[in-house]
Amino acid sequence: MAVVLDTSTLAPGERLDALSEAMASAYVPASTTPQHGRQVHARLEAWPLGPGSVLFRRHSTGVRILRTARQIRENSADRVALTLISPGAWRFSQSRSEQAPARSHGTLVLLDHTAPYEFNRYDSGTTIAVTSTWTPSTCPGTPSGRPRCG
Repeated sequence: MAVVLDTSTLAPGERLDALSEAMASAYVPASTTPQHGRQVHARLEAWPLGPGSVLFRRHSTGVRILRTARQIRENSADRVALTLISPGAWRFSQSRSEQAPARSHGTLVLLDHTAPYEFNRYDSGTTIAVTSTWTPSTCPGTPSGRPRCG
């Protein structure tokens, strides 16, 4: 296990920038903002699983994570993630598909990093994701090997 970020060691004014930077370096570039102007508290951990694959864990206060078409053009990470989101107040949308939480148990979400998405976590929670680089041979049965959600 490698701790990528623990904001408890940072001044409150430095936490959001550190979280955004850590998410971009450990995962993919996306805009990260706190929910409702709250202070950000987060712990990010990453474990390499082999070439192109990482197990990523984030526990944090409520955040909004937005991956835009512009960010995709600037960094077109050909990656997919199978993501387990802990119960709580959250919403995820991508490719005209929207998911909301099951309050009593975690929810699995397939996330395509080659398409824009928005994730809103309104309370504290944990996200665990296995992220992998895809190629046509690793995603058989999808058009041009390109995964799509929704």
